[in-house]
Amino acid sequence: MDNLNNKKNYIFISPHLDDAILSAGALIYELKNKGRVKIITVFTKGDDFFLRRKKEDKNACHYLEINYLHLDFTDVLWRNSSNLIEEKNLEKIIINRLKKSIKNNKDTIIFAPLSIGNHTDHRIINKICRDNYTNVIYWEDYPYNLKYKLSEVFIKKNNLSYFEYKKNLYIKEKLIKFYKSQIPNLFGDKPIIIKKERYYFIPLKIH
Repeated sequence: MDNLNNKKNYIFISPHLDDAILSAGALIYELKNKGRVKIITVFTKGDDFFLRRKKEDKNACHYLEINYLHLDFTDVLWRNSSNLIEEKNLEKIIINRLKKSIKNNKDTIIFAPLSIGNHTDHRIINKICRDNYTNVIYWEDYPYNLKYKLSEVFIKKNNLSYFEYKKNLYIKEKLIKFYKSQIPNLFGDKPIIIKKERYYFIPLKIH
C-alpha cells in the first residue's frame, strides 16, 4: 500500500451510483486527505427512480468532500444487452468519454470493480479499465462478495496481489446509509453487514 501515500489522483470508476462507496467507502475516506479523489459513475440512467439515486450519490460525495461525475449511460436493466454489436459500440463510447476525464499517467491511480458476481455492467467497467489504464487497483464488489468468491484461477492468471483495509469501517456504514433507496434491496430488514475491504493489484516490477 506504499504507493498510495503520495499525492496523486485517485479515480474510482463505478458502474452504478452506489458501487464505489459500497465497495471502497472506507478507503475513499482516507484517500481524500492524501490526494485528489473523484468518483466517476458510468451507468446512471434508467427510469425516474434514478433521479433519487443520483441525489443520494451527490449527497454522499458532498459529505466526503470529493468530486464526482455521472456519465448517464443507461443501466443494463433498461437497455438491450443481448445485442452484442450495440454492447461493443457502447464500450467504445464509454472509453472515449472516460479518456476525456482521466489522464493515464503515473500520477493517476484507477480503482475499478473485479466484477465478482458477474454483473454485466461491472464486467464492462472491469474490461475497460484492464485494457485502457496502467495503474489499476481492483476492489471486491460489495455486497456480491458476501455471496461469491473471487476465482483463484483469475488471481493466478493475472498475477494479482492484494491488501486488506479495515480502518474507517464505522464511517463506511454511515456512507452506505446515504443510499436509502438501495438498502432494502441490499439488506432487506437485516442489519447492514460491514466487512473489511480487499483490493487486488499487479505488483510493480523493479528493474
